[in-house]
Amino acid sequence: MKLREVVSTTPLLLLLGIIAPAHARQEQQEQSAKPPKQEQQAKPDRRQDQTRAQQEQQQDRHTKQEQQQTRGQQEQKQRQQQDESAKREQRPQDKSSRREQEQASGQQDQQRQQRDKGARQEQQQQAKEQQDRKTATARRICKTRATVHTATGPSAGSQHAFTAKAA
Repeated sequence: MKLREVVSTTPLLLLLGIIAPAHARQEQQEQSAKPPKQEQQAKPDRRQDQTRAQQEQQQDRHTKQEQQQTRGQQEQKQRQQQDESAKREQRPQDKSSRREQEQASGQQDQQRQQRDKGARQEQQQQAKEQQDRKTATARRICKTRATVHTATGPSAGSQHAFTAKAA
């Protein structure tokens, strides 16, 4: 009997020896998993603070930009008003100055046309001179060939043709 008691209690003890440490490990894991959750909950507060700060900075920037835009628009309006008043004062002067400018531009156009006409005439004259030179050289060549032909007499081929016609 004692043997049976020992044999039956041994598996019970082994079973308790295995279950107890496993249960302890599971509790430790649960406890260690809880604190990171608390840290994660604390982090969103920091993130929220950062996002709030960023939003406030963006709003400040936006308001500054709007203020600068309104200042710029006011300055532009003032400049336009000043320009308009200056134009009103200059209108009588503008008519006479416009006339003068038109006259000056007309004179400049005439001068350009005269320059262009002179340049065209010069080019035509140069082309004519070049053509004259070419014709003069061509005439000289023809004259030298004619004098060489008459001085040496007809060539053998032309003599043969001449005698063939005579016969």
